[in-house]
Amino acid sequence: MEGAVAAATFACLSMAKVEEGFAERHEGDKTMDLTIIIRIAAVGLVVAILQQILAKIGRDEYGLLVVLAGIVVILMMLIPELLGLLDTVTSVLPV
Repeated sequence: MEGAVAAATFACLSMAKVEEGFAERHEGDKTMDLTIIIRIAAVGLVVAILQQILAKIGRDEYGLLVVLAGIVVILMMLIPELLGLLDTVTSVLPV
């Protein structure tokens, strides 16, 4: 179990390093960049590993809670992007 947690931590740290490097190259870019996709992938990876660990030890109900928490975290990350999209659409189309 400690190995799986260490692997999940390593995956998150690796994703964070890739994200930082990408953000530095595209600092002034106003379009949605790859960092949001990397963040979603990192959350999904951690949630999947934790859910599998909890399922193996017989704690399926906690696994479901972890999955639901992951969905909430991803939705919270997407809200600013969706609001930016809405602002762009309303500025282009007169409503």
